[in-house]
Amino acid sequence: MQDFIPLIRWFQISSSGFRKNVMPYKKIIPKDLFHEIIYYHLDPSYEVISNILPPRISQKFGKLDSSLIKEEHVAIISSWIDKKEINFYDHKRNPYSFKLLYRASKDGFEAKNFHQLCDNKGPTVTIAKIHSNDKLIGGYNPLDWKPRSNFSYLSGDNCWYSTFDSFLFSFTLKSSSNDNSAPQIARIGNSGNISDYAIGYNVNHGPSFGGGWDLSIQEDNLIYSYGAYSYPDCDSFITKNPYLKLEDYEVFQIIKK
Repeated sequence: MQDFIPLIRWFQISSSGFRKNVMPYKKIIPKDLFHEIIYYHLDPSYEVISNILPPRISQKFGKLDSSLIKEEHVAIISSWIDKKEINFYDHKRNPYSFKLLYRASKDGFEAKNFHQLCDNKGPTVTIAKIHSNDKLIGGYNPLDWKPRSNFSYLSGDNCWYSTFDSFLFSFTLKSSSNDNSAPQIARIGNSGNISDYAIGYNVNHGPSFGGGWDLSIQEDNLIYSYGAYSYPDCDSFITKNPYLKLEDYEVFQIIKK
């Protein structure tokens, strides 16, 4: 058994798999390696120092396809999805894959194109670049984009869906002079019925969040924001302005590895 220890990818074993299949053999595993595995499962940001085999390159989950974000952004967003506000995932151990569904500059800015490519695809992340701005803004929708099905509220052509897991966020681009700006997040509010307006849907709009709208992408290459209605902290990074010119935006399907 000792001869096989260097050939095992220990840090790709899940916590439950480690408990069930590895713990019984604790005595034959080198103490330093065993402690490192424990540290890794307690703190995913822990930097492994053991000389073990690296993770296999997955054929199922390919390289990130994005003109707006990098793997480091993906790791932070993934951490937020799992409600980790500190000790973000290392991008090499990110539990989620981001599959590009839609890029406005390639697929067209029309709302029908967004809905054709992104509706009924499960959880998604939207990333938008504002024209002549050094920030990316976006949102996480843990639900499907879908029209008029089990909605929480309906008004004209607009319907809303309830969730406590959605959020809006912002990143400052590295090319900015203000490189030290921390990523910002605004989670859905929890007072009253605010969460009933977490995710908006309109066949003539792109991705939409909040009852305000707090953030909504329109067909005319504009992002609309009428204030922090459903996401109380978003006014710290999204300007209350119904006419923010959009440079490009991307939508990713979130897939658990």
